[in-house]
Amino acid sequence: MLAKVIRYEYPLEWPDAVSSIVSNLRQASQPDGNPLRLTRALLVLLEVIKELSTARIQRTRTSLQAASLEVLQVLGKIYLDKVQAWMTFFHQGGSDEGGAINSVEQSLLALRVLRRLLIAGWDTPNRSNEVKEFWNILSIHLKDMLSMALQESSSLHENVRRLVEKHLRQIAKLHVNLAKTHPSGFALLPSSVELVSTYWSIAHQFGETYGSRSFTASGLGIGQSSDDIDQSIPITEYLSLRGLLLLRACVKMVFNPAQTFKYQQAQDKEEKAQSRQIIKESILTEGFAQAAMQTLVSRFFVFTQRDLRDWVDQPEEWERREEGEDDTWEFSIRPCAEKLFIELVLNYKEQLVQPLLSVFRNVA
Repeated sequence: MLAKVIRYEYPLEWPDAVSSIVSNLRQASQPDGNPLRLTRALLVLLEVIKELSTARIQRTRTSLQAASLEVLQVLGKIYLDKVQAWMTFFHQGGSDEGGAINSVEQSLLALRVLRRLLIAGWDTPNRSNEVKEFWNILSIHLKDMLSMALQESSSLHENVRRLVEKHLRQIAKLHVNLAKTHPSGFALLPSSVELVSTYWSIAHQFGETYGSRSFTASGLGIGQSSDDIDQSIPITEYLSLRGLLLLRACVKMVFNPAQTFKYQQAQDKEEKAQSRQIIKESILTEGFAQAAMQTLVSRFFVFTQRDLRDWVDQPEEWERREEGEDDTWEFSIRPCAEKLFIELVLNYKEQLVQPLLSVFRNVA
């Protein structure tokens, strides 16, 4: 309720709404602060940022962007402190297990806010030194948390592992959403090329056993929210799916950039051209396009046990998804791979005709 009130009264009627919440966060995050107060302050800020980031009134969005730097500085520090606290505990041990669990939950809340803030708070995130610094930190955390979540020999308790996986899901969401919303900014942020390579490596490895896996997730898109669907997908499949979506966003960035009626400065045009060049020369080479096409066709164009079960249990819903009548393809590997395949074939016709025929002959 508070968040909805702020949406309509910020900034004219309630100009210090965001700064007041940030002030409470500062106080609650002190070493002698109450953990419950910090958690509640993070929940309040999460709902407020959700509301403000979806506001259509330009005044509200402009005011949010004006406050974004302060929020990032305070919230970023909370996130870093909490991640460092629980990572140190799980790597080195300690006696305060309850405090470590609180830190995991609080860093996840902070990350959920930051994911939305980085999208809505800047039109050109690549020009902010603070955003670039935090982006680098998240790249490091992605690798560290991947090793923690995917190691079979890890001693993490199952509940803790799920919380670590939720961190990975939030980071992956941020990467894909920023690539879609601010494509030039994504390409010009540090380590973005390496990020795409990391996700593609996960997807490539996942594809080796994709057709033979037994999936536990229920049918997708039937009475479920996007968050529910995300949480029902195993983490390796989820990250592989984000990799396909991220690669598709890169293809569209180069070959089908979004048109805008907004006036563009010379710097905007220069950054747009530079970002397309970086993605095309560093990621979307002809050799990569051929390798990606072969991987998509040979490993992801197969019906899994879940596909067959959905076909039997929900034939009409299955047919609707197969025809691409909604956006549920974004939550399933094979339909997403088909979309990416089409994008590659349309934009690399001459380079992919013969390799594609060879692949079809091999798998026929």
